[in-house]
Amino acid sequence: DNGKPTEGICSVFVDDLIITGPSIPAITEFKSQMAADFKMEDSGELRWCLGLQVRWDPAMTSLAIDQEQYVLDLLQVHGLHQARPAATPLPPNNSIQARKPDEPPLLSQDHN
Repeated sequence: DNGKPTEGICSVFVDDLIITGPSIPAITEFKSQMAADFKMEDSGELRWCLGLQVRWDPAMTSLAIDQEQYVLDLLQVHGLHQARPAATPLPPNNSIQARKPDEPPLLSQDHN
């Protein structure tokens, strides 16, 4: 960049690296230095890490990390993928009422 040292973070998990830094040129320079000594493959911007979905919005300078796909997969495995959504916790003073016979159950009776 301007000749001054810059700080970044290089996270290592087995043979994968996650490289972050203050600017794209700083990250590119670091990757070039690493590639001079190690065989590397650039997989591009981080999207998934250890089952976590990672979304970076540079315009908003925001980072979102979630496990939505993991939860969807769990619901599928346990036969709950068609269950109706239920907000939790219940709102204060919520009146609990029996389900009408024509309403689908929140959970199927035969789930395991």
